[in-house]
Formats: sequence, structure tokens, C-alpha cells
Amino acid sequence: MNYRKTIAILTLGLAVTGLAVQGPAGAADDTKGAKIKAAIKKAIDAKKKDDPKKKDDKKTEAKPIPAIIDPPNAPAHPMPTASLAQLIDDGIRERLATEKVQPSAAATDAEFVRRTFLDITGVIPTADRAAAFLDDRSADKRTKLIDELLESKNFGKRQADIWTALMYPVDSDNRFVGKAPLREWLTDQFNDNVHWDRLAFDLITATGEQEKNGATTYAMANRGVDKMTDSLGKLFLGVQIQCAQCHNHPFTHWKQTEYWGLAQFFYKVDVSNPRLAKDGGAITVSESNRPNRRANPLPESSKSVPAQLLGGDVLKLDASKPYRPVLAQWVAAPANPFFAKAFVNRLWSQYFGRGFVNPVDDLSDENEPTHPDLSDIRIAVEA
Repeated sequence: MNYRKTIAILTLGLAVTGLAVQGPAGAADDTKGAKIKAAIKKAIDAKKKDDPKKKDDKKTEAKPIPAIIDPPNAPAHPMPTASLAQLIDDGIRERLATEKVQPSAAATDAEFVRRTFLDITGVIPTADRAAAFLDDRSADKRTKLIDELLESKNFGKRQADIWTALMYPVDSDNRFVGKAPLREWLTDQFNDNVHWDRLAFDLITATGEQEKNGATTYAMANRGVDKMTDSLGKLFLGVQIQCAQCHNHPFTHWKQTEYWGLAQFFYKVDVSNPRLAKDGGAITVSESNRPNRRANPLPESSKSVPAQLLGGDVLKLDASKPYRPVLAQWVAAPANPFFAKAFVNRLWSQYFGRGFVNPVDDLSDENEPTHPDLSDIRIAVEA
């Protein structure tokens, strides 16, 4: 997926649809209680009958892993920007018409230039740049401004700040791990316009020293199979599976065995003791058949179960090879049922203040999107 292209489409729509996506405040307040009650009733009803999504407790035959695992390539035939933008606009207009809601007025040029600078670069425009934009009489000046800002170095810095905060939870276990290498690595990836599935693949599989590969900071900041499983679920799959770590999820169909089936892909990850960084030493990430359990302990709730892709196949892993590339290939695959939706929803939330599904990391049948057709658009794959 072309990250810059997707952001350009969303930013163009921000001037018009930002306040209209969810409908007027009064309508939202009136329906909020009803939606909550309906969701609760739906969950209760599901408990009373056989849930077709519940997995058979019988032993499932494990499938072999792919013979070849390569990082994903950029899409060969991406959807044209204008066509994709039109698809989104049509979806918004259709929902507004259904709800009988008038769209918000288009933003003025003064509003647009300030919002666009802040959203894409994180800084306001200089007085001279703002004046030049306001004096410009060309019909496509907004599109040209977006293209200009997406090419600026501040674009990568802005995105890196956002994603570093998401990937680096602050806790006592990672207090000696520096954030700078991850932020710098992400800045370069975004400014080089690396497609999102490749970026995710590299983060999940990162190995080596932190100073040589800033992507390893992700595993260092989430040291432990449970923390990596939780983070992967939220950021790359849009699923809050962490509640299934100790027991079957109380509100969705995820089982504890599915949680630990996904966690198996991180069992060989070996992160050196972060305290080494305090004394100037190098911290590394590797995969080993004998990881240091003192530095990488398993939680008491851990279970030894076959490796399983979330909601998918049970796999027979090759103990002589790294496990994470198998997982990363599945995460970044076009057929993955979670990845593209999670990316679209999170990016929409970033630019409009609220995702199609809210919270952004709680995609489930029990939490329906406001715009089902748009949330299912594979922007992340086709663009």
C-alpha cells in the first residue's frame, strides 16, 4: 500500500466530511444508549445458543509452514487515487443521505492550510507559506499542498512520533531501552514511502543490535511473549485479544488456546537484558531454541499449545528456523482478514478523530463499524 497516497485521499476529504462522518452530536447522543443496549443483548443472545464461530475442541491437524517466506512486494496495480477518493466520497454521501444529515460546510482556505500542516507534518505553516497559499488562485492548490507536505521530511517525523508512542508502551521493563532508534527508523520508512505491509513485516521479524536496526526496538519495548502478542493484536490486527490470555474472552469468541496459539510465534524471541544499555552495552534481538528465560520469562498463564494463526490454521513450525517470519508473512498477506481493516480504521481515526470502529483496536462482530462498506475497503492493499 502507498502510505502517502492514502493520507492524501483522507486529507482531501478532511475539509468536507470531518464533522459529518458520525452525524450531528444530538443524533449521536440519542442513539448511543440504544446501540450499547443492542450490543449487550446481542452478546447475551450469542451466549444462549451455539456460536458458529466457536472452534471445535477436537485436535486439529497441523499444516506445514510455507516453503518460501519473503517480505511483501508493493502492489503492482494500485487503484488510481481519483477512483479511490470517489469510492470513499460516495460511501460517505450515501450514509449521510440515509441518516438525513447535511454535510458540514467545506473548510475555508485558512482553515485548510492550518489543518493540513498540523495533520501531515505536526507543525503550523509559517506566515509566509500561509499567505502564499491564500493568495494562490489555482483550482488544484489544495492537492498540490498535500503533495508538497507528503514530500517534506516533517511528514516522516510526524508519523514516527505517532507510531513510536503506539509501539513503545512505557513501563518498568523497558526503562533502559532508548526510543530514538525506533523513531529514526520509522521516520526513514515513512519518508521513503515504504508500503505498510512491508513495514509491518520488518517490525515483526526485526533482529540484531538496536543501534544497527532500529526496528528491533519494538521487540525490546514489548519484551515477553504476552506483551508482543497483545501489541501485535492491537496494532496489526485491530483485535483486543489480551483478555484471552488467562481465560476465554468474556465478550467475543476468542479462546485462551487461540491466544497462546498466536503467542507461540514469539516463544523463541531472545532479547538481551535491557540493563546492558544502562552501562553502554548493546541490546540485541534474536531467535533461539534456548532463549534466556531470566531476561525473557514466560507468564504464569502461559500454555504449551500448537502454533495457530488467529482465527485460522494450526501450523507445524520448524524448530530449526525462526518462527516470526511465518507470522509476519500471514499478517502482511492480502488475504489476511484483519490487517487491512485495522490499518484503514486506525488511519481514519488519526485524521478524523474517530475510527469506523471505536475503539480503533476493537474490531469484532460485537462492535459494528459506522460505515461497513468503507471499513472493508482494502485501501491498505490496493493503494
